[in-house]
Amino acid sequence: MQNSRYCGTDANFDIDTKIERILIIDDSSVSIDLLRASLEPEFKIFTALNGQSGYEIAKFEQPDLILLDINIPEFNGYQTCNLLKSDPDTQAIPIIFMTALMTEESEARSLMLGGADTISKNTNVEIIKLRIKNQIELKRCKDLLERLSTTDELTGLANRRRLNEFLYQEWRNMMRAKNFLSVVLIDIDYFKDYNDHYGHILGDCCLKQVAQVFQETLSRPVDFVARYGGEEFICVLPMTAPAGAEIVGERLRNAVMRQRIPHQRSSIADVVTVSLGTATAIPDPGIDAGGLIDCADKALYQSKNNGRNRVTCIRI
Repeated sequence: MQNSRYCGTDANFDIDTKIERILIIDDSSVSIDLLRASLEPEFKIFTALNGQSGYEIAKFEQPDLILLDINIPEFNGYQTCNLLKSDPDTQAIPIIFMTALMTEESEARSLMLGGADTISKNTNVEIIKLRIKNQIELKRCKDLLERLSTTDELTGLANRRRLNEFLYQEWRNMMRAKNFLSVVLIDIDYFKDYNDHYGHILGDCCLKQVAQVFQETLSRPVDFVARYGGEEFICVLPMTAPAGAEIVGERLRNAVMRQRIPHQRSSIADVVTVSLGTATAIPDPGIDAGGLIDCADKALYQSKNNGRNRVTCIRI
């Protein structure tokens, strides 16, 4: 009988009910205390007394919204906004500028720099809360749309678009660090025969189960798995040498076999198995990330040619 452990509904994209996080950057502890008193416990609050420390907190904590005083000394609000918007890690965080002296010029400049809103510090606190909630809701909807556009609907894994973003980001990171980057390309053995025999409903169920196994097997937070297309999956492993990629590949292969998903039409086993190809490189300007996937594809082809249900490794 088909193991139905993960044969549920398609990926769930409901917006979760997490407590949103707000970073307040203001040199006035009085202003911070007033805002904190009105916003807690509905929101989790972080604070910074200057722009540089605010930027560092934003990069590390990834708040959902930043309240930024325009008139903080030395590194002012406009400069802080420029810094936040120039960093890919923080540029998507909405910023509400706050000022004790609201003018048309300050409001226009704030919007031109990418601010979501500008609020006078003299505004009634309940109105401030409403405007904050509006921006939080907009961000939640934007985040949901982003998840939908980068997630495979069937398995809940990342899709090809998200894969490309992650792979090229890590390619640049490993090039700077002069460290290994590995990819593992995975194909479910005889999946067409599986679909023909068991039907597409159980075929989809099998894909979901295998996808979940991959997610659970990859143990490091930096590792990444995506659905590459059809019955193919791909893992991106930063800071992973060839021997490490082979170990991960074997771990993934064995994890799928342990599920004991029946496959009566397989020519190599009575359960679902996978073939894997790994490729590893230290990125440099002479090669590109797409070439790494091409090499993993060649390794995968060798695994299939040599009997399937095995791992083949290539180092560039």
